[in-house]
Amino acid sequence: MTLSTQELGISSDNIILPSSAIEGLKPFQVSMMKDCVYQVRNNAKIAGELLRSTAASLYELKQNLVNKEWMAFLKSGALPIPEKQARDLCAAWEGWLKDADVTDGDLVFIGTRAMAKMKQLEPEDKKKVVKKLKAGEKVTEKYVDTLKEKTYTLLNGVDKDNWESVTKDLGGVNKELIASNSGFRSENKSLLEKISTLTKENEELKKKIAELEKMVAV
Repeated sequence: MTLSTQELGISSDNIILPSSAIEGLKPFQVSMMKDCVYQVRNNAKIAGELLRSTAASLYELKQNLVNKEWMAFLKSGALPIPEKQARDLCAAWEGWLKDADVTDGDLVFIGTRAMAKMKQLEPEDKKKVVKKLKAGEKVTEKYVDTLKEKTYTLLNGVDKDNWESVTKDLGGVNKELIASNSGFRSENKSLLEKISTLTKENEELKKKIAELEKMVAV
């Protein structure tokens, strides 16, 4: 059921509409538009409140079930939402939402999948997302994925912002190593040929020594 602004006890008179939206409209149309904007904003806050409450309830239940029981519950069809969405909400609450400084209205700017993925972000990146939400900016799953890619790698804490330059440098080093290795192989081949030649010369010398020894013996 949709409540009127009078029933909610709050006036929509404080709603400020963009000039581009009200250009050429009559006063009653502007008034209706303000009421509509107010209603949508209010419903968004209610939706955010329900989202937060649902996430908290799911997390609380999970804490009181072993994993096997939790999985059985999710797959039982007892919830009116998909299993994946329930998982995402639970992960979001555990990973950041329970301690986040966001209002119920802020939560309408982010989907449950993006909310869940925020769990894997570094604290500073979580703050970036929260800042966008509080500014009324939409946060997409793709944006969160981009932040995830910027987390530190296992390569001695190298930031992925510098990953391109690092790999470029490594690529140059690799080329030098390949060139050096090629040179070593060439030198090694040359040495092997010399060793082979010396071995043959040594065999010839042994034969000559043996012949000389026979001549001396006679």
